[in-house]
Amino acid sequence: MVLGVEASVVSGGVTATGKATETNMWQAAPSGLPIEPIYLYILVALVIIIAVGATAFLVHRKKKPPEEAKSLQI
Repeated sequence: MVLGVEASVVSGGVTATGKATETNMWQAAPSGLPIEPIYLYILVALVIIIAVGATAFLVHRKKKPPEEAKSLQI
């Protein structure tokens, strides 16, 4: 699909039509993601790193027996 600007003028029985499909005055809207793919990859990597770190922290925290139970076993 080609978008552009079209103009038509009628004067004295003569019709003139002009159509601009490409110009250096504007750029076409980007198709796809609104951000660069590298930034998306970095964001995904950070989310994965944070999720793995949080999971490791919670697993490590649950494995420790309470301090009270240690003192009762002696």
